[in-house]
Amino acid sequence: NEYACALCHCSAQHNEREKETAIVNEVSMLIAGKDCPASNGATFERINPDTGAVASRAPAATLADADAAVQAAAAAFPAWSALRPSERRARLLKAADIMDARAGAFIECGMAE
Repeated sequence: NEYACALCHCSAQHNEREKETAIVNEVSMLIAGKDCPASNGATFERINPDTGAVASRAPAATLADADAAVQAAAAAFPAWSALRPSERRARLLKAADIMDARAGAFIECGMAE
């Protein structure tokens, strides 16, 4: 079986220099509508199993980060639940459209990880 590489989507092997220059997808957390790093600044890397290169770097969330996310969700819930079902539907469909428009990027990131 031949698989496309994550660096340039060919089927060739790449040398270590090419692995080092691969683009790394930087990820953040979304808490209360804001992009943020882990509260302690820690991150972790996801490695592309095909190339050995770092595919993405993400915040290593702490318990405090998880608690902040839960609190933000709880704070947002009253406004969300007060929306009419048709408005909730419209917002979810808009989110689906945005994700559909970015499907290629999601696929590339997933394949690299």
